[in-house]
Amino acid sequence: MNIYICEDDPSQRKEITTIIKNYIFIENLDMQVVLSTANPHQVLQCLDNQQGIYFLDIDLHSDLNGIELASQIRAKDSHGYIIFITTHDEMAFETFKYQVAALDFILKDQGDLQSNVRKVFQTIQQQLAIDAVDNKVIAINLNDRVLYLNLNSLTYVETASNHKLLLHSTDKESLVTGDLKELEERLPDNFFRCHKSFLVNLDYLDYIDKKQNLLRLKTGASCLIARRKIKLLEK
Repeated sequence: MNIYICEDDPSQRKEITTIIKNYIFIENLDMQVVLSTANPHQVLQCLDNQQGIYFLDIDLHSDLNGIELASQIRAKDSHGYIIFITTHDEMAFETFKYQVAALDFILKDQGDLQSNVRKVFQTIQQQLAIDAVDNKVIAINLNDRVLYLNLNSLTYVETASNHKLLLHSTDKESLVTGDLKELEERLPDNFFRCHKSFLVNLDYLDYIDKKQNLLRLKTGASCLIARRKIKLLEK
């Protein structure tokens, strides 16, 4: 999951970025800071139609303040996590006026910033766990990281070299360390082990190519299927 930071004060931006990166490293989270900037327009330019996490100052000394930026983010990322970090506690009501559905409102001059940021990530992880109950997102420990998989967009998984898995989604690809059998046991029934090296989401199945021993997916991709698995799948 991508993280965006927009703070116009260089020293505070550096501090926030360092706190977040350290937390991601310590907890082995499948997250990364992709942008840390003072320019709100850079944030809008970098949005990639994926659910993200946004740490925003309110007073950005720009033609867009943090609340206006959040409003434009929300129009593009309806499920993203927006967190305001500011000294302007009187602006809290404005966030409701703009209907940006902020996850939290951290005051820079109250409490320990590191502790408050850590609590935000704990809340996000709890929310992702709740989503997992609805079979939308599942958290999986795959040796080198905690990976949050959006099951609705995961199309298939294939093994790569050196105990690696290549996860194919509708919007991205991810290379992680892990075991295909272990992953198969964690996924719901619509994921089918069609080959020793492939695990496919049947929701994306278009047709079975028996001549080529392939599963053709609606995305245009193909997965190998073992002959004995063809009969099993047809049943």
